[in-house]
Amino acid sequence: MVVVQFPRPRETAIVDVAQMEEIWIDRGSAEAGRIIGAALDDLAHSLACIGMSYRDARLDGIRTEAHAAAEIANRIGLDRLGRVARTVALLSSGRDVAALAANVDRLLRLGDGALAKVWDLQDRQV
Repeated sequence: MVVVQFPRPRETAIVDVAQMEEIWIDRGSAEAGRIIGAALDDLAHSLACIGMSYRDARLDGIRTEAHAAAEIANRIGLDRLGRVARTVALLSSGRDVAALAANVDRLLRLGDGALAKVWDLQDRQV
């Protein structure tokens, strides 16, 4: 009997803490908390929409939400997540379904880790 194993890639989300601290310093803790909290909510929404659009084979939905996710991610110091989101947006215009699948999976995996990390950092700031 042959056993097939599927490796689960692991990649840590990287948060530009200096960029987040700049938001906290520039805006004050209460306003920064609201700004970052709203950005996290929007990012989580975009990631969920990307996942649903992928499952429904709606490439226009993937592209739109990936662009939105990239902008939000870059604004709050999640540069790697932003790069992967831009890659997903680009791939949603082409025919390489394997690359799109791999990058959507990577984006959602990184997104989950990034959201958890930023929420944790935000909790420490309060």
